[in-house]
Amino acid sequence: MTEVETARVLFLSELAFGSDLFGAGVEFQLVSPMRDAEAITILRSLQRKLFTRAGARALFEPELYAPE
Repeated sequence: MTEVETARVLFLSELAFGSDLFGAGVEFQLVSPMRDAEAITILRSLQRKLFTRAGARALFEPELYAPE
């Protein structure tokens, strides 16, 4: 996967887990078989493995979103 794709996976994972507006948020345990503590441990592990500064910067490159 490219830096951008990896950053997108991480961003969307964080959003799905933590956001009340776009994800499961406080109802996470209702939609997942795992407990909050276990899920946050997995999320933190993903963050450590997938985060790069280049990937984070790449998410905000205008040319990624400009029409062709």
